[in-house]
Order: sequence, then C-alpha cells, then structure tokens
Amino acid sequence: MRRGLACLAFAGLTWGTTGAAVDVVYRSSDFGPAAVSFWRFLAGVALLLAARALRPARPAARARQPLRRRVPLFAGTGLAAAESRLGSGS
Repeated sequence: MRRGLACLAFAGLTWGTTGAAVDVVYRSSDFGPAAVSFWRFLAGVALLLAARALRPARPAARARQPLRRRVPLFAGTGLAAAESRLGSGS
C-alpha cells in the first residue's frame, strides 16, 4: 500500500510541475512546441528504461499477455503522439 501511495504521490508531483518546467524551457530557449514535446518524450523513455534496469530480475519468462493487458502501452503511445501533434500548433 505504501509503495503504491508513493508512486501516486510522485506521479502527481511530476504531473503538476511539468507545465511550469515546460513553460520555463519554452520561454528561455528557441525550442518550438514540437521540440519541447520531443525532448519530454525522450526524457520519459530514458527514465522508464533506467527504472526497468533497476528493477529486480524476474523468475522464468511468463506467457504472452493478452491484448487487454497491453492496451495501456498503446494508449500511452497514442497520447504522446496526440500531444506532440496538438502542442505543435498544427
């Protein structure tokens, strides 16, 4: 329970401060909205890969997960693409 609550608190903190951080980057650099979105995406991928590398090793490989378990991955990718498209002013 505590680990889940800590994850929720961290997600809320990063979600709440991202707008301010992006605004500072956007105003202080010559990056356009698409470039800011790209670098946010790339930083997120790097953090997720680092978190995956730090996780303890799992036992034997599991069977392939059904599609309903993989839907969040597809939804997240779609949201990132939509944000890039909408954020670029197109």
